[in-house]
This record gives sequence, structure tokens and C-alpha cells, in this order.
Amino acid sequence: MSHDGLTRRKVLKGSVGLGLAAASASILPRTGRAADDSLKATPQLPGAKPMAEQGVPGFSALAWWGVIAPAGTPPALVQRMHDELAKALKVPAVAEKLTSQGMDIVGGSPQEMDKFLRGEITRWAEVVKKGNIRAGD
Repeated sequence: MSHDGLTRRKVLKGSVGLGLAAASASILPRTGRAADDSLKATPQLPGAKPMAEQGVPGFSALAWWGVIAPAGTPPALVQRMHDELAKALKVPAVAEKLTSQGMDIVGGSPQEMDKFLRGEITRWAEVVKKGNIRAGD
């Protein structure tokens, strides 16, 4: 589902059962119809309970950002990119800007990102298979 204004209006009217949007799209909590798509409540969506507390245990569909280098990139370069990005994420103005937009700063190691990414691929592949979802559906 797209995250445009039309989709939000359809969710608000009830003609669409579920819409996912970034926390910065905080119009929904004011309607009393919002749910947080993380496993725990977040301060960016006051009053929005996690889906797990609304009858969908284990539900999490977080948007995330990561920097990924092409296969074969020398490990020293990957580490340098990581180190520089980690420094940038600790700059107060950067951290404040990101958290004000509903982001949680994680900044894990390249190995942690690899593990996370592989887990996401496995998890969503299972959702696609179980739901018999095809491109264009």
C-alpha cells in the first residue's frame, strides 16, 4: 500500500483495513484509529498502542534505513564507512533531527546489519509464501 494522502484518507474513512506509514505521518493518532507497527509503544505516536496489544501478537513492520556496500567491497573500506557513519549519528543535531522524525538510531556493526538483513529477507519471504502474494497484487 502506498503512503500517499489518498491512502491515509481511505484508512481514516475505514474503506481500507490497514495502511502503514512513517511515524511522522502522525495525523492518524489524533483519530483514535492508529496503531504502532513496532513491538513496543513509541513516544512519537502518543496514544497509539502497538499492534501486539491490539490482537496481532508479534507484529512488527518497521521501516529501516541502512547503508549497504556492494559484494566484494574490501572489509577495511566497509569498516571505515561504518565508523564514519557511526560518528555522524552521534552528532547531536543529526540525532535530534532523526529522532524528531520518529527514527530510533541503532548504528550496529556491519556484522549486525548483515544478520538483521538476512533475518528480514527470511521473515518477509515467509509472509509472501504463506500469503500467496505475487507482484502486482
